[in-house]
Amino acid sequence: MKTKNYLLAVAIGLFTTYSCDNGTDLAEDSSNKAKLGKVGIQDASIQEQAYADYLELLKSLNVSTTRSISATDFPEYYGGCYVNDEGKLVVLVKEGESEPIRQLSQATRSSSMIYETCQYSFNELQQVVEEIRQKALAGNEFLFKNVSLYGISEKDNIVEVGLLYNTPSVVQEFKNKISDSPKIKFINSGKLVLNSGIDCASEIKTHRNGSVHNASVGYRAKDKNGNIGIVTAGHFIKINETLNNANDVAIGKCLYSKEENYIDAAFCSITSKDYAPTNRILYMPNIDKDTLSTTLAQPPAGSYVNMVGKSSGRSSGTIYNAGYDVMNESQKTILKDVILARYTSTSGDSGGIVYALTKSTNTRYTVGINLGRIEVNGTIYGGCIKAYMINQTFTRY
Repeated sequence: MKTKNYLLAVAIGLFTTYSCDNGTDLAEDSSNKAKLGKVGIQDASIQEQAYADYLELLKSLNVSTTRSISATDFPEYYGGCYVNDEGKLVVLVKEGESEPIRQLSQATRSSSMIYETCQYSFNELQQVVEEIRQKALAGNEFLFKNVSLYGISEKDNIVEVGLLYNTPSVVQEFKNKISDSPKIKFINSGKLVLNSGIDCASEIKTHRNGSVHNASVGYRAKDKNGNIGIVTAGHFIKINETLNNANDVAIGKCLYSKEENYIDAAFCSITSKDYAPTNRILYMPNIDKDTLSTTLAQPPAGSYVNMVGKSSGRSSGTIYNAGYDVMNESQKTILKDVILARYTSTSGDSGGIVYALTKSTNTRYTVGINLGRIEVNGTIYGGCIKAYMINQTFTRY
């Protein structure tokens, strides 16, 4: 598909709760002491030059990192971008378009960026994604029974459709009922597995139907009414349910929870005077210095990101795809613009923060919150709901 041509306004952060009376971190509670051994794991730094080039590229294309990149109307010559194995940003330009390469080189003033030609523009591929999305939103039964995800693979310049059973008969049925576009490649994928739990890697709990549910805290936030609280996974806690700490003591209440089309996230206000959200991250070598930034990031495919959760502690990996739609068959909904990355995600990690580190400045940009895990072509990836989607849905910063 391509050829090489080498020419939030209050601070947001993780919910490391502390006692206002004695200054004791929740990390020192008995339920968290056993996890402190995970501190020694180093978080991975994003490829800094590639990310700097990426930001310059978006700036030259008039794209904001606080809005949906996949919904942007790009120039017709633009095919996408990704970070390669050498840590360099690769920009795809449609075949036959040589002038844009010169223009982009001048606009970004980067000598490290690599340009490759491709067959399809990003806009053309996005039209295919939108065609599938509209049928999913209409509740198409075939999609929910046979497809687990779909989206643009910028590296391969193609729309990937993940089939639960990637057989010739299912592929043909997809072509007959959904789309017969030549811009689609079919891959093997499993069902979305939603993790349970709440921590920032500080643990939180809630009770429902006689059972205790756990998760991981994402980041602190303030809603439109000025309530201070935290963001976590929507499938973990529902509206009006009580939010408890690791010791099962009530500390807050869920005001908003959404587990439907496009997003899986919840906002809980902190009502206990003894607890307050901070931007500290558990399992860090220096918990007071290695904090979460208020700035949002949407790194491209190939970039390193980190996830911090109650069960896994801190885990790192590169982004496989920066914006898939993921099908939730049980809810008959789709989750939009989900990041799939090679970090570990297990039960209890839902809601955990996903961030991108620039080591030179020790800055940890907020990417989103962990959702769960999904298998693609035999590899298990963590899924991340982007922070900009959460912010647009029910919180302000």
